[in-house]
Amino acid sequence: MSAKTYKGTINIEVGQKYYVSYGFEDNGYTVSGSWTKTHGSAFVITSSSSGNGGCWIKGNQVGTSTLNWTGVVAAGWSVSDVEYYWTVNVTAPPVVKVNSITLNKTSLSLMIRQEEILTATISPSNATDQSVTWSIDDHSIATINQWGIVKAKAEGNATITCKANDGSGVTGTCSLKVEGD
Repeated sequence: MSAKTYKGTINIEVGQKYYVSYGFEDNGYTVSGSWTKTHGSAFVITSSSSGNGGCWIKGNQVGTSTLNWTGVVAAGWSVSDVEYYWTVNVTAPPVVKVNSITLNKTSLSLMIRQEEILTATISPSNATDQSVTWSIDDHSIATINQWGIVKAKAEGNATITCKANDGSGVTGTCSLKVEGD
């Protein structure tokens, strides 16, 4: 086999797909070979071609691994053993913080023992951590669970808060009024 030839560096993020070509597609060459990965598990090969095609890879975890293509290239009567390699650096995607929470209701009136479901819309929609925590400032008036279900218990007023769990400090609120039967 011939010496390895360095083809370059590929920088991708965890979860990102990337198409790698060895450069013989549609050039009249007859190609046969295989794609392999060495040095860790920073990426995975999702699909490849042994003929005149390339390889799709996907970032798997933060780190560096090597992508290799080893094969035979024929052009007319000339046949060459070829071995290429790429260094693949996989990084974590950037963290996108929540910048607003919009509740489906900003005020709510319930009767004792009545229930209502509040929903939160996170913005931007590509925020990394879209989980929230629901709370109420007066548990004697009503309760709220982790799914935003409010249960009225006694007459009075309370404030329901929905807080982003990503450390951004962003909240959305709903004022609650509970009336007797």
